[in-house]
Amino acid sequence: MLIANPHFFGRSNYLNDLIRLKAKNTSSLVVFLGRRRIGKSTLAEKFGQEFNHFYTFQGLAPSPRQTNADQLTYFAEKIQEYFKGPEVHFKSWTEAFTYLNQLISKKSICILFDEISWLGGKDKQFTSKLKAAWDTQFKHNPKLILILCGSVSSWIEKNILENTDFVGRISASYKLDELSLYDSNKFWKKTIGTDEKLILLMLTGGVPKYLEEVCTSTNSVQTISQKCFSKNGFFFNEFDKIFSDIFGRKSQSYKKIVTHLATQKLTATDIAKKTQVALNGKLTKNLDSLCLSGFLSKEIIYKLNGQPSDKVIYRLKDNYLRFYLRFINTKKDLISKNRLQLNDIESLPEWTNFKGAQFENLIYNSIDQLYRLLDIKSDKIFSAGPYLQKKNSKIKIGCQIDLLINEKNRIYTLCEFKSGKLDDSFAAQMQKKIEAIRFPKNVSIRTVLITTQDKSLHSNVLTDYFDRILTLNEFLTKP
Repeated sequence: MLIANPHFFGRSNYLNDLIRLKAKNTSSLVVFLGRRRIGKSTLAEKFGQEFNHFYTFQGLAPSPRQTNADQLTYFAEKIQEYFKGPEVHFKSWTEAFTYLNQLISKKSICILFDEISWLGGKDKQFTSKLKAAWDTQFKHNPKLILILCGSVSSWIEKNILENTDFVGRISASYKLDELSLYDSNKFWKKTIGTDEKLILLMLTGGVPKYLEEVCTSTNSVQTISQKCFSKNGFFFNEFDKIFSDIFGRKSQSYKKIVTHLATQKLTATDIAKKTQVALNGKLTKNLDSLCLSGFLSKEIIYKLNGQPSDKVIYRLKDNYLRFYLRFINTKKDLISKNRLQLNDIESLPEWTNFKGAQFENLIYNSIDQLYRLLDIKSDKIFSAGPYLQKKNSKIKIGCQIDLLINEKNRIYTLCEFKSGKLDDSFAAQMQKKIEAIRFPKNVSIRTVLITTQDKSLHSNVLTDYFDRILTLNEFLTKP
């Protein structure tokens, strides 16, 4: 029997889509992908409650001497556990799929193949055998929905979504991203203040499992101390699990990349130099894998006319990875020896700069919510992203904007993110940037300040200058 997860937030749109898919009363093949801990299995389990039967077959986590036979043995053990039949042994996936189909062919049932890259990664013919089983067996049960799910998004892209074998067979695919700030806020009781939530969001971002770990009545200092700076803490051990389980033998290459991105945004050329590897297809593939897995963001720098420039930068969009690399990894030895005690979050080195980068991640990961708060329709946006103007012979002043939204009706909305205290000089700084940017003639320019500071603390100078000031509290409380 399924036990409902009390923290199922922000996924109702996916769930409603899946329920409509079930209503068509024909078999469906569905794909979920996204980083670990993002809630893929939870979504599948919630959907599974709509069926008379729901079964999960998860691949064994990778280990050095693991074989395809080990995966088949575990698959057989789960069949025996679920269906209470005799002990079975499979020599191939074709045999395993045929046996499973005989057990489910006439049932209203949802099957989840979880961490499918683990399940089939040791058999080069796995996806071909799965496709054949779907065509000849599984799809003939009109009450079956088969979900293929995994954290190795690049494997799913290559072997399922972009595989010609599956063209026309997949009814729906969903890439689960971090929750918006509004949905993240649902994890906490009303007694937890905005400042406390912000500190914890600096660690967790909008990752559901991480939010579950910190949504306690314990204050933020105690929670982070226990979960991050203890050798048995969840977040102390999480980093190595992510990279070894998802990327296996390639984990060291991926770790090098994210380590260099922990303190700055970089181009592919910069990353190649810092990791001392060639700037070639292999590096590009690794960067794409990290983006697909939800850890990095690939950001195009747009020109003022809305056209993409040649400059592409990579940002470490995962708050936990950045927190780990900046504050936990550098103190691993002390933590392992129980010689580190955290008394004050803001005493951590470089906390102020770190806080700004984390806040930027939170806003970018809630970008659709930002558009709603600003009443900007997505279909009216020509381009949106960070803006960088470099000084050269024609441009006398360089500047950057955290987020520049170029709307099709010739409106430019300039958004600046500020996580610390604000003073009146920030309005003058913003005006200098606007004067430095060579906007087209006869356009409208709107200024937006997005801040962690409560509105009651904003001076008249700021409120008079900016067209809109959005606070963290508004993101937490307004959908």
